Amino acid sequence: MWDAKQTSDKKLRREAWQFLETVAPTVAERLRNQQATEVRMTNYKQHERKTAALLGGKRNIDSKGTAAADVSHPAFSVECKTRRQFPGWLLGAMQQARRAAQAGQLPIVVLHPHGGLYADDLVIVRLSDFVDWFGANGGDNG
Repeated sequence: MWDAKQTSDKKLRREAWQFLETVAPTVAERLRNQQATEVRMTNYKQHERKTAALLGGKRNIDSKGTAAADVSHPAFSVECKTRRQFPGWLLGAMQQARRAAQAGQLPIVVLHPHGGLYADDLVIVRLSDFVDWFGANGGDNG
């Protein structure tokens, strides 16, 4: 009796999984996308608020879908982007710059696309280092 029930349960589970594999991926994917969207909306708003506070600016709540910056600030045009994690090579490059920086030096990473113009390279600096170096008002200490 036990073996028959166990076999029957296994068969039901297998059939349920087969059904879910054909139907549920779409439903599950929609649910994951919806949850991820809700998390992203919360994360980007929180990121913009915290960045504005650190830089002495104000979150621009009307910036979505327009050419306005995410954070209103007299000295900076601030665009905020949130990602789950940064690429390992980028974190490694920043760690290397921080280790090599001597007293009075600002550690930066310069990103250059192969074949691109050097004037279009990107400069990456930790926000805490940026605020320490330039201040929340963009270096205008007067």
